[in-house]
Amino acid sequence: MSTPDPVTVDFIVVGSGVGALVTAQTLRQHGKSVVRIGAAIDGGPRRVGTGWCAEAPPAGFDAAPAPARALLLRGQMLSLPLSPASLGKLLPTAQLARAGVALGRARASSAVAAFVGGGREERTYRDWVRYRFGNPVYEAVFAPYAAARFGDPTSVICGVARVVHGEAAPQGSRPPAALWVEQEAPVDAVVTALRDGGLSTEAGDYVGQVVVDLAPLDVLRVWSPKADSVLALDAGRLRARHGLEVFVRGQLPEGLEEVHVVGAPFFRAVQHSDGVVALHLAVDVGAPEWTGDDAALARQLVQAATDAGLTGLSDDGATVRRLPLHHPLWTTSHLTRLRTWTEALVEGGIEPVGRVGLVAPMSPAAIAAYAEDRLIHGASLRDCIRHHVEPPPRDSVDRPRLSGFVTR
Repeated sequence: MSTPDPVTVDFIVVGSGVGALVTAQTLRQHGKSVVRIGAAIDGGPRRVGTGWCAEAPPAGFDAAPAPARALLLRGQMLSLPLSPASLGKLLPTAQLARAGVALGRARASSAVAAFVGGGREERTYRDWVRYRFGNPVYEAVFAPYAAARFGDPTSVICGVARVVHGEAAPQGSRPPAALWVEQEAPVDAVVTALRDGGLSTEAGDYVGQVVVDLAPLDVLRVWSPKADSVLALDAGRLRARHGLEVFVRGQLPEGLEEVHVVGAPFFRAVQHSDGVVALHLAVDVGAPEWTGDDAALARQLVQAATDAGLTGLSDDGATVRRLPLHHPLWTTSHLTRLRTWTEALVEGGIEPVGRVGLVAPMSPAAIAAYAEDRLIHGASLRDCIRHHVEPPPRDSVDRPRLSGFVTR
């Protein structure tokens, strides 16, 4: 049996996540021939979870309508974006005066810094929030939310806060398929080898520029030139949290399609069709939730939802979808390792893209802009990381307001 001839294209994009999809579509919009390999490296499909793309999509992509969203805090359901009347409900009455003073000082400090120049160093999620909203609001609202979604807010880098809370966005959390329509179906084949100038799959070979939206350790399994133990060690330290979607029976209240929850093991509930609600949680690698019993996890989360004030959910017939390494975790030591890893990839002829491939909290618009600058216009890797991957510690737009608490 003869071996089929390799397929030659301009770009071969590998990955099933939003980063791969957005990158492939961006390249096609510039007239490039693109094939997207949708299967994961290890032979199982890398499932795409819902609920992190909550901004207007990049130009040229079809958007789903904005969903009805709310913030659930201490049993109170507050519609998003928050109205001026609802802001006072974020804190217990006894803390409002202290929070108001802290918020006023934060605003005044920002105004003075803008006028005279200078400012303060912001390294962590906590730094970013406290500088803008004061410590009382951080402790009561942002810290418990961040702990459930991102991990310890004192170690997570400030760029995560900027991406998630930086500015109000009209879109809510939607499955990627509802946000973007890909005109060409991906190739469902397992990648067996990556190399400069092409790759091999179980279905045949492809020739072209290789672009990956895959976790570093997945790349190393099949990257031919790089059996490097030091590089593997660095790649393993580019941390990420696992994501879980627990599908339970029920209906979100008041016609809501999405609820962000403060003070619960899960950070978001998303309404699906047919009376199904997905509870989203992120856990560290090795956490018992990842390998534990599905039925027990569903019972635990339904009880937690009830305790938080989200009633009417049932764990009867619940299912769990596991998303390995779905939430890249940017810590203060992450950036140095990220640069080492991406430079090694590029030197070997592989271009990383997207939030999984670059292990970064990138928004869809940032992914599209990075792909255009790097892959179409040939901008340097250093400039692309500085402009699109590593968000600046200060916002270039107006300071965010509490009314836009959760944007992505």
